[in-house]
Amino acid sequence: MENKPVIITIGRQFGSGGREIGEKLAHKLNIGYYDKALIEEAAKAHGLNQTVVETYDEKPAGRFAFTMDVLGLGHAPKTPPDMPIGMQVAFAQFAAIREVAGRGDCVIIGRCADFVLADHPHVLHVFVHASDEKRLERVTQRYNLSPDEAKRALRTVDKRRASYYNYYTDQSWGDMRNYHLTLDSGDLGIQGCVEMIARYLELRP
Repeated sequence: MENKPVIITIGRQFGSGGREIGEKLAHKLNIGYYDKALIEEAAKAHGLNQTVVETYDEKPAGRFAFTMDVLGLGHAPKTPPDMPIGMQVAFAQFAAIREVAGRGDCVIIGRCADFVLADHPHVLHVFVHASDEKRLERVTQRYNLSPDEAKRALRTVDKRRASYYNYYTDQSWGDMRNYHLTLDSGDLGIQGCVEMIARYLELRP
């Protein structure tokens, strides 16, 4: 990895294991890993309450219909105090994403990172998905939910993530054109996805 600097962003369907894949990949490559840590980074840098950042994490801001593109921004702006709090949180996280990417090689989970870092010269964008059956099995076991509760969770979290992503990027969450690599973790398994991403990094120019 010394000769091939890289930032890996991972978008994921709920229950696909994207977070676990990111953690294992970062460990395998011995590089930084950012998921919930971005909440702390954003709160520190922008003077926001960490609990507030957690509350609005990966949630759409509301009815305010403009995106970073409309604002003419490829990155997070300094957030004026009269901006809706959800938007302040999102832009603070986008700034944190650019900050951690500037420090060196790392894996970044969700939070529109593929869009925020679209102009990064060494970025690899990945999206992890799986069948509803496989995701239901994973969510039911991981969170000790009933099948009905797991189904509701899949719908709710995926809808929220899609709304957040679509709102801030004016792109479609999960659209393969936004990613270099899409992986079915139900077929490959967690470790298989880790190995596939690592192999992709070896093969790319």
